[in-house]
Amino acid sequence: MSAAKTYDDYFQEYNSALAKVRSFLACPAESSLSECEAWLQMARSCLTAMQGLSEIENDVVKLQATKQLFAREVTPLANEVRRVKDKAIILQKQQNSLFQGKKTQEYVPPVIIEGGGDEGDETQALLLASRDMLFESQALCVESEGIGQNVIRTMSSQRQQLEMSSARLQGTISNMDQARQVLKQIGQKALRNKIFLYVVIILLLFANAYALYRIFVGKSNARPN
Repeated sequence: MSAAKTYDDYFQEYNSALAKVRSFLACPAESSLSECEAWLQMARSCLTAMQGLSEIENDVVKLQATKQLFAREVTPLANEVRRVKDKAIILQKQQNSLFQGKKTQEYVPPVIIEGGGDEGDETQALLLASRDMLFESQALCVESEGIGQNVIRTMSSQRQQLEMSSARLQGTISNMDQARQVLKQIGQKALRNKIFLYVVIILLLFANAYALYRIFVGKSNARPN
């Protein structure tokens, strides 16, 4: 029996799925469109599971982060995939119309072609190539945004670590100041004791000198004349 997945497990699967979606958008192919939609659906399922786990754990930070991922990453990528799909459908309809030799009544984005003939075909090809380049640029922008968000999360984590280190450093400085005050007090007390000891020694020396003097004077007075 496999262990239940954690928030981090779903987050890793989510990032893996989005990486494959971005890879598809960077080089879209009709054959992999359905697979891209499957990966996008998997990313949505992972975010739903992450949101559910955050609500169970009552983790407000993770819950807000999950909602932001929906808005900042999944929704723009879903719009890009939808545009690529619509483009593929339109191109397929245009090809079918050319092969059948008749006009289609389905909606086709209006393209203004002047002059007709080969010049019109070249203009249409240039428009399609420009649109492909636009889609690729949008995909790169989405990917760059994802990288930027990862960098911001990393910098935010590093900032928290720096703030914690700064707090520890402030505590260490405060402890050092207290220790300095204690050492200063001990030094002052030792100095006072040393001065008192010197005074006592000097007094004892004077007392001994006076005692010797009295003894010497007493012996002098006791001698017979």
